[in-house]
Amino acid sequence: MSYSYTDALASRAFAIESRRALHALARRHYIDFAHGSAADDTIERVWGGETRSA
Repeated sequence: MSYSYTDALASRAFAIESRRALHALARRHYIDFAHGSAADDTIERVWGGETRSA
């Protein structure tokens, strides 16, 4: 079976997206366990642009 240039590009794109997904999952896992119930409030403040303290 031949391995074409497009196969190589598709494989690389899949690897990059997989790594991004794993990093996002790891960040979410860390936030949940490191900060407990404050995680949702922290995310809300960061994404919502609010400045109130948790």
